[in-house]
Amino acid sequence: MSVNELLFGQYPKFNRQIYVASSTYKQAQTIFKMASQQVNLMRSKSKLIREKTDVRKTDIEDVLSSSVFAPLSNNPEAVDGKDPTVAILDELASMPDDEMYS
Repeated sequence: MSVNELLFGQYPKFNRQIYVASSTYKQAQTIFKMASQQVNLMRSKSKLIREKTDVRKTDIEDVLSSSVFAPLSNNPEAVDGKDPTVAILDELASMPDDEMYS
């Protein structure tokens, strides 16, 4: 879902922000790593995907739309200033409070 929104999302056309948060930052990084692997596989097979994406350790950017996908820690300060288009909350039941989604 996150990779599809990053690469093919249309609303908004530019500056989409896709984030994944979990009960621990390590778990959010695990999900991010899986998404990075999917994008890298697509990059190996598609010139268009290679040209439009930049896969870094901390985020994946769709350069053409200035959109980003990144992991976040389960910390309200981590979301300050963010305007997520899509927010994925993994293991929601294990989060200690509702600060991340309220």
